[in-house]
Amino acid sequence: MRKYQTFPYTNGLCLSCCLQSVLGRRNIPPPNLEEISGYFEKRDKGLVVEQASLNRFLQKYMLKAEHQTAKGVIEPDLILRNAFQQDTDVLTAYSYDVLFKKRKSSLHISLLTDFNEGIEKEVLLFDSGFPESFLKRVSLPDLVNSILATESANSGFYLISS
Repeated sequence: MRKYQTFPYTNGLCLSCCLQSVLGRRNIPPPNLEEISGYFEKRDKGLVVEQASLNRFLQKYMLKAEHQTAKGVIEPDLILRNAFQQDTDVLTAYSYDVLFKKRKSSLHISLLTDFNEGIEKEVLLFDSGFPESFLKRVSLPDLVNSILATESANSGFYLISS
């Protein structure tokens, strides 16, 4: 399981909080939330995650992101297995409403900290967005369904590597 540092959460900035955690895990002093947020389009209650903006932010730390949509991916577990075998951080953009059956936000960003490939494939979400629970174990099929339920082309997995 990957260990991530938690940072104070500001409503609607789950992406910025996750990026602070990624940089912290890599022993890179993270900038503040406002500086990170400046790289992304603001919409409704938060920031828009998309590969070009994410890479624009990450390049100054010599990191890059690759977007893997769950749409049309036959075996997302292969993507995650490869990511966890390498030094790759995995952000996921999904429908919080669908996954947890609560009204919080339409598209939410969390970090994946662990992947269990057993019979019941599960992931452990590190959620710096809602402080009532920082770690949430969910089934991979449920997570994929919550990704597919969004109407956003930006949903899916973002693989961050050097």
